[in-house]
Amino acid sequence: MSSKFWTSTKHKRLPIKYQNLNNSIVIGTRLYVIGGCETTTTNNVGCLDLVGFNWLGMPSMRKTQGCRNQMTNLNGNLCVFGGLCDCSIEDSLEIFDFSTCEWYNIELLYTPSKDSRIIGHNGILYLFDFVNGLLQCYDSDSNEWSCKVIEQIQLKNFSLAGIGEFLYIIGGERDYDPVNNVMRYDISKNRMSEVRSLTNARSAVNSVIFRNKIVIFGGFPCWKLIEEYNPDIDSWKELNPISMNGNSDSILCTLPSFIK
Repeated sequence: MSSKFWTSTKHKRLPIKYQNLNNSIVIGTRLYVIGGCETTTTNNVGCLDLVGFNWLGMPSMRKTQGCRNQMTNLNGNLCVFGGLCDCSIEDSLEIFDFSTCEWYNIELLYTPSKDSRIIGHNGILYLFDFVNGLLQCYDSDSNEWSCKVIEQIQLKNFSLAGIGEFLYIIGGERDYDPVNNVMRYDISKNRMSEVRSLTNARSAVNSVIFRNKIVIFGGFPCWKLIEEYNPDIDSWKELNPISMNGNSDSILCTLPSFIK
């Protein structure tokens, strides 16, 4: 991917003073920004139409959010986990159903650790909790939970991506140090295996799927670095950097090809 493919466009200021792009996700042609910051909380939701670059109205969440929430696309719906002010409450899970335009709560099987991460993939919500060695799985069609035992390791601030029958656990931190390890989880066999490591140790990266490859951006300590993983040949490579005056709150997302 050459730098000539990177283009830029002006964006409008976020409608709520304390929101930042770390609390955001793109679903379809819209960017959703949720929650506040370290010191200020809100249940407001910002919705940016990425075609016309106009801010749209959006129902507020049921619970007030800080800045540590996680978001994923679950069957085309917006799923938000954690992020509450009360750090002891880690089992907050809300889903916004676009067909009814309503938020609703989902109860977990077990209260996960604060270092857990979620990903929606093929209609299933996966909640990885390596600290407790548990993987909770929510089937959005049947509205049922199941739980599997996974390896118990002290891993936090890792990222997740899914391709086909596999989920990838990317980077993270152990003992406060970033790691370059990447693990592949086989969904059907409930089996974890190591794949090719990142070219650089990093944690809390932003990951997207682009042309059946995993592209990661941001995180600590090399937030400007972009890496691409090809699962067919089990290989990572660095991509040309983005020409921008961004910061560590920037995100990477994919959009439908008709958006120019």
